Amino acid sequence: MTILVALLARVVGASLARTLTPVLLILAACAALWGAVGWHGRQVEALRAEIRDELAAEAEAAADAAELAAAWRVYTATRAAGDQLATARADAERGAEAMRAALARYIEDNPHAPSDCSVSPDLLLLLR
Repeated sequence: MTILVALLARVVGASLARTLTPVLLILAACAALWGAVGWHGRQVEALRAEIRDELAAEAEAAADAAELAAAWRVYTATRAAGDQLATARADAERGAEAMRAALARYIEDNPHAPSDCSVSPDLLLLLR
């Protein structure tokens, strides 16, 4: 403070320098506080921006996870439908084989068609 008084004393006089020095120091302290508040505000905004970015990244990851889960549900449903179709096909093939066997037994058991039937045993063999 004495250095500031000595510098101001040359310009404005000693008594005015002793009066202006505390005022200038208070103004300097206010400016420093103003700068600190501004710096703190910028830091807070930077942290808020970082938090917003992280939340956006988490939301995007959650959306990706939901999309992946939906795709997995579609895959499992498609796979289950394929398994059901395979089972139905196997059942149909077993049923067709049973019908063929029954037709073959019928042809063997009835070598001649009855008079009211116009289907010949040869035709039945061809249909088999």
